Amino acid sequence: MNLNHPISTLQTAVLSFSNEKFSVGTYTSRKIAERAKSTAARVLKNAPDDEDVDSVVKRAKSSVTDLGLETSLAEKKRIKAEAPKGEPRIDATATLKAWLLSPENYTNPHPKPQEKLLLMQKTGMDATQLNTWFGNARRSNWFKTGKKGSSLPRGVSKQEAGNYRVIIWYQGKDRSIGTFQTLEQATLANEIARGVLKKDKGLKLSAEESERNFKLAKEAALKKVSKSK
Repeated sequence: MNLNHPISTLQTAVLSFSNEKFSVGTYTSRKIAERAKSTAARVLKNAPDDEDVDSVVKRAKSSVTDLGLETSLAEKKRIKAEAPKGEPRIDATATLKAWLLSPENYTNPHPKPQEKLLLMQKTGMDATQLNTWFGNARRSNWFKTGKKGSSLPRGVSKQEAGNYRVIIWYQGKDRSIGTFQTLEQATLANEIARGVLKKDKGLKLSAEESERNFKLAKEAALKKVSKSK
């Protein structure tokens, strides 16, 4: 097997395997790039002779991804540029809350570098905004209160079937937004509906006005969840 892996002067980790070159990422320092290349090179070197080239390369790239290495500023800028623009802040909040309150992240609410990149893509936030949000969230009353009891957002409950139901207390009674397959969908619906109804806080509305406003909030929540699938 032909194996050659020089370090790029631009800190892009490039390897050659079976007479073809491929990149395993761009990094902030030569040291990190060398670590990425070294990790991927071990996979290539130990690959069976009869294994498909594409399969070997895929495993090599995956081994680097699993390290959660820091990507370069250029790569972060590219991800930010490709992130959806103009999405309401409430969508980003719902996505981040869903990540923070999920069972696998709740006890260690610190996203890894690769997880941060994915959240940046989903929310359109940059690294500074993301770090600020998580710092504020970890200090917030709703997160500290949740750690003492339920880790689910207010109004969201997990059903026996494994899905999530959203119920909002509005104008003197519990009202159902619906049942959703994932926590992220339920959190998004919950945040959207509460955001729409926030303007009515402290007001005493008629039954007709209450029904109309809640219907609008529910429709907005369901529409946003549908678009996010």
